[in-house]
Amino acid sequence: MLPLAAVNVDNTESALGAFYRRVATRVGKAKAVTATARKLATLFCNTLRYGVDYSDPGASHYKERHRAHP
Repeated sequence: MLPLAAVNVDNTESALGAFYRRVATRVGKAKAVTATARKLATLFCNTLRYGVDYSDPGASHYKERHRAHP
């Protein structure tokens, strides 16, 4: 389920979508799916374990943060 969600996140304007697109350009789509699925699993586990709510900051916030720290 997580790899399927990772593939579909490519079409969104979210921070996860921006992460997927950045990784896909660097190492390819197959590894980007794996990396994004792992990130989704981590977010899911943190939500269940600690009750932390995930609020997506958006693709523009992710891009600005990535540019600030190369």
